[in-house]
Amino acid sequence: MSWGVLPDLVRQIGMTRFLASLGLLFVLAAANAATFTVTTTNDSGTGSLRDAIAQANAADGADTINFIVSGTIVLTSGQIPINGPLTINGPGANNIRIDGNANNRIFSIVATDPACPALDGPDYLVSISGLRLTNARRTQSNAGGAIYSEHSLALDSVIVDNNTAGWGGGVLFHIQYSGQSLTIHNSQFLNNTAQPLVATPSNSVGGAVAIAERCAAAPTTPATVTIANSVFSGNRAQPAGALNGQGGAIVAISLADVTITDTRIVDNHVVAPNPPVAGRNYRGGGIYGSAKSLTIVRTEIADNTATDATAGDVTRGGALGLINVTAALQASSDAMAVRIINSTISGNTSSASSGAMWVRGNVALELDNSTVSDNSAAPSRAGGIGFTRGPTEPPSNSNATAPTLTIVSSILAYNTNSDVAGSTGDFATINATNSLIEKICPSPDCEITVAGSGNLLAIDPMLGPLAFNAGTTRTPALLAGSPAIDSGSNPLNLITDQRGAAFARKVGPAVDMGAFEYNPVGAGSTYSRDYVQKAYVAYYGRPADPPGQTYWATRMDAEGGSLNAIIGAFGYSPEFNTRYGQLTNTQLVTRIYQQALGRDPDQAGLDWYIAELVAGRRTLQTITLDVLNGATTAPDSTVVANKLGVAAFYSAKVAAGCPYGTEQDGVNSLSGVTADPITVAIAQVVIGRRCGP
Repeated sequence: MSWGVLPDLVRQIGMTRFLASLGLLFVLAAANAATFTVTTTNDSGTGSLRDAIAQANAADGADTINFIVSGTIVLTSGQIPINGPLTINGPGANNIRIDGNANNRIFSIVATDPACPALDGPDYLVSISGLRLTNARRTQSNAGGAIYSEHSLALDSVIVDNNTAGWGGGVLFHIQYSGQSLTIHNSQFLNNTAQPLVATPSNSVGGAVAIAERCAAAPTTPATVTIANSVFSGNRAQPAGALNGQGGAIVAISLADVTITDTRIVDNHVVAPNPPVAGRNYRGGGIYGSAKSLTIVRTEIADNTATDATAGDVTRGGALGLINVTAALQASSDAMAVRIINSTISGNTSSASSGAMWVRGNVALELDNSTVSDNSAAPSRAGGIGFTRGPTEPPSNSNATAPTLTIVSSILAYNTNSDVAGSTGDFATINATNSLIEKICPSPDCEITVAGSGNLLAIDPMLGPLAFNAGTTRTPALLAGSPAIDSGSNPLNLITDQRGAAFARKVGPAVDMGAFEYNPVGAGSTYSRDYVQKAYVAYYGRPADPPGQTYWATRMDAEGGSLNAIIGAFGYSPEFNTRYGQLTNTQLVTRIYQQALGRDPDQAGLDWYIAELVAGRRTLQTITLDVLNGATTAPDSTVVANKLGVAAFYSAKVAAGCPYGTEQDGVNSLSGVTADPITVAIAQVVIGRRCGP
């Protein structure tokens, strides 16, 4: 129908009949949408995923694909193209696995892929949920290990792991449409690698996800990238030869608005070749790039690295590398707006400079109620945040605009050498309010000054080690007596601290500085403390950290002993999902038995729990506690008692001042404990040696 004839058509048939006819058109369009069902794990043929998508590609409308099968689908005939709007509803990432067979990517979301600047037809949305995408290798080009998309994409409750490509080891998202969007929710990106696998290699960009303009000469706005409740861990950018390495987990090179909330970006890496190539750079162990805006909320960015085995001056930004040197984007109105709110950046490393963040060019960085601590770099270099200008790209008559830093109710401390540093003449003033900065660039050559009120300078904030502290992301807790307690502010009217709904942003007369709000609550009843310890052992396989144990015990008492909050917080946490999220039902139940009881399940117990899971009468979250609570006879009851005893010993040592260590340290302390009392003694000796008497 030509829209130009509508006025004449309305006059001829009348408005009422016209609207009725228009409604019929929408009904017919909706009716064209079809549902296809995957019934086999075969790569191709009737009932296969490939066949279902082919049928959806040929059909009109936004189609849906469901599964009535579980297991592994190994792709033996290449990637699967998706050339129209589609929803794929998987049965759960631990129930269905799409294996790229180490030979190709899994999904290619593109229709015709014309040469720039032409578009690939109109935009359409592809939504994928409940799948595990693994073992894909993009050997035909450098783009997208598991998924390559030129259209809007939504990923929900997926696991993307062990995939490889030059750009976007897990996913490459190309932007070309105004209003295009990428959404990642409740998902895990694990052990993906950005590394070229073709004869004509590219830079290694975005170990897990790369976001870039499809046609670089024509930036696209608006575009949005939203990441929430997800985990990025073990990903890396690992260049080969004379190539750059950028963004161990995430790279964004576009004018998109990027928002990351309630997410863990931990243990990702940019690894320079040995030896590194002159003139190349290796930046942003966690996140790297440029965008119109980047907003990070209630997120942990920790233990990421940008490393060079030769210790040359080639790495920048262990956690983040933020850059805006495009010659056309140097006006103040074009500054890349970066806001980090209620978040922690800790334990990141650059073997050269800027362990936490490296900021170059026209970037306006603001930290609100956040903590940047315990990051490291080479001796005499900034372990915290480094600022510089440098030339524009392409080169122009002047350098890039100098970056700016605003700090509100935040803590910068315990970073090696200095918390903030800048190239001479490129960065001079920190605009700070109600914030604590332990070490600005070293004297006597430091030219950086702090402007603002209510700040604490050159003072120890008294932070605890990075730990979960009853949250789903880790924070360094404020210790009793910290000068940051009741010294902060809250201009954003935040309701909670980094840990979320259960943790008020204001406890006491004023808000605390940093991402963690100190709460001198009671210790909780003995019953509740013991049950919380049991929950830590059941769900995480490790002893409770004392702040977490105190919080949850007190909350249990306040809620009449209800376990609902614990099951919700522990059973759906990123740590729990990382431990169990990639397993089949049989593997799940087996892992639970091994962790709780130190043995495989008997066949009757295995069959019963699997039947309960399949029927929906129990969930993985409730079964985890059921197995531990069901251990009422020896030797299982003895194993549980011994594990809980060692866990209590470990937690007590930490409460007395011993560092908790990593999650794995906690797991290791319990892994060898059995019904034999000698294993208890050995575990306590090992813990005692680490912590002291």
